[in-house]
Amino acid sequence: MGKSRKKYNVATTYIVIASALMLLANVALGITLATRSSKAMKDIVFNDMLTVANTAASLIDGDELASLTINDVPASRGGAEGKTQGSPAYENIYDVLNRLSKSQNSDVKYIYLVKKVDDHYVYTIDPDPEDPAKFGEALFDTDDNYISTPAQNKAWEGTAGVDEETVPDEWGNYYTAWSPIYSDGNVVGLVGVDFDSTRYDAQMSDHMRFIIIFAALSILVSTAIIVAFTIHLRIRFSKLEKEITTLSSDLDTLFDEIEKDEEYPTHKDESDESGDVLTYLSKKATHMQEMLKKHLEYMHKQANTDYMTNTGNVRAYFADTDLADESIKSGNADFAVVLFDINGLKKANDNYGHDCGNFLIRSAAKAIRKAFKNSDIYRIGGDEFVTVPRSVGAEELDEAFAVLDGEIERINDNNVKYKARLALAKGYAIYSPEKDVNYQSVFNRADNAMYEDKERFYVSIGEKHN
Repeated sequence: MGKSRKKYNVATTYIVIASALMLLANVALGITLATRSSKAMKDIVFNDMLTVANTAASLIDGDELASLTINDVPASRGGAEGKTQGSPAYENIYDVLNRLSKSQNSDVKYIYLVKKVDDHYVYTIDPDPEDPAKFGEALFDTDDNYISTPAQNKAWEGTAGVDEETVPDEWGNYYTAWSPIYSDGNVVGLVGVDFDSTRYDAQMSDHMRFIIIFAALSILVSTAIIVAFTIHLRIRFSKLEKEITTLSSDLDTLFDEIEKDEEYPTHKDESDESGDVLTYLSKKATHMQEMLKKHLEYMHKQANTDYMTNTGNVRAYFADTDLADESIKSGNADFAVVLFDINGLKKANDNYGHDCGNFLIRSAAKAIRKAFKNSDIYRIGGDEFVTVPRSVGAEELDEAFAVLDGEIERINDNNVKYKARLALAKGYAIYSPEKDVNYQSVFNRADNAMYEDKERFYVSIGEKHN
């Protein structure tokens, strides 16, 4: 009798220790999942903001913006006294911002333009119907200091970006994305896109609720395991089996509630109730871990994908350029930069509407993906795409361009819904150790080649490239 009791006590001790470790693991898993999900959600929000800012920048005529003075602005928006209507250039830009602002969801609060005067930034055009900033009004925070953020300053130097910290001002507390607008190769203004931080906090609360519930359930089950095993081994196993089955079902329900599209990963629970309790519980635990892993992989993919074209977004593109720079530093660089830009997109948007423009953007992505099927494609602006193929030469790139031209012709032949035809300006540059010290150098040569191709296109149709 004593020997049997000793074995029972040792087994119970081991089970209690294992249960305590499981409790700690559940707590750690909940914290890790919450942290990673929060970062992934923020990346998605920032990428959406940057897409809106880049789209606005691509639709605005930089020459018109550069020419604006106070005499172009109506008095109601900080212009000349007595002036009731803005100039044509002012109204054109105002109309673009106003239409984009109305087309966005409620999370994107404001879309506006600023420029730099001396050592600070001032508002140029703000289409807010309720409380617009005046032309020439400086950007101040709530402490009456000039607003000058890292992303804002980088955008003035030519690189679009998002401020990861909010800056409170008289209108509220917002995350802001900035995208440069060019005239004659110089930055003449910035598009600002504000996202209400309170809206983000609310979305994060909704998104994190299922994680908190899961973590709470996990901790509850683990606690029940410890208590149950200290009372009676057999009763504990019975309760544990029921609780973890309920937990698995609840977790399945939580994941079902957050499924938003057909790409969301699903995983069938194939564990059966035959065999011993430990084997059954092990299969259930494996199933839940796989579901959590797939959820994190899905969030990572969403954070690196452009929502309109399903290509890589700016975040994914910068990761690729970092790899290219590392290969240059290590002496193993062998890549090319290929740039694409949709010809006549602004004209198509103006004449046939943004549905037509969106069709051209999506069609361009499909055509590029077919021609460069072995390389990742990135959308880095409203109508700009780039790919960085490895180990290719001029002959292979020319062959890919031939495939691209054929695919564009096929798309145009099959397009019966929209009057606009797809046309792409394209250019490439292959890394050369004699010419290039970094990735940006290769990019600049490809960019020049692409713009030369764009100029040839507009000359061929007898139009001027704006």
